[in-house]
Amino acid sequence: MTATLKGFVLPMGLTIDTVNVSGSGIHLESDPFEVRLSQPGNFEARLKASDIAGFLNEKAPGGLKNFKIEARDDKLYVDMVKTVLLDVPVKAVCKLRIEARRQVFIDLESVEVSGVGAKNLVQSQLDKLNPVVDAADFPVDAALLSVTTASNEVVLQGTISPKR
Repeated sequence: MTATLKGFVLPMGLTIDTVNVSGSGIHLESDPFEVRLSQPGNFEARLKASDIAGFLNEKAPGGLKNFKIEARDDKLYVDMVKTVLLDVPVKAVCKLRIEARRQVFIDLESVEVSGVGAKNLVQSQLDKLNPVVDAADFPVDAALLSVTTASNEVVLQGTISPKR
């Protein structure tokens, strides 16, 4: 059996556009939301780059704003603005990393602030947001196996187990 969930919002406010769950004996409860399975299964979650940007614009970490994100080549290319006395454009390249098969972190690969590197400035703000996804927030017991980017989306794949 396969179930597709659309517009799934994690407790911290990040929206997952689509979640496909496949396995045997899937049972969905709506209030409180829960997914139960009789056998282990698989999932794929897709997050739109625009939803990630919207989440970051809402959080405005460290005065950063006007986020625009492009997801490609297994990286996130982020344009944003830092307001000091005036708006300063910031460009960053980030990689996504899974830790302990439970959490997704954004790691800063490079950053440019008006042509000058300012890695520590942006990294300290990312540290406040990480992990951006935590399987503990999922309505199933999940293990994260891969995180990639395709068609301006972040794609998470993993396995799910019956709740204990």
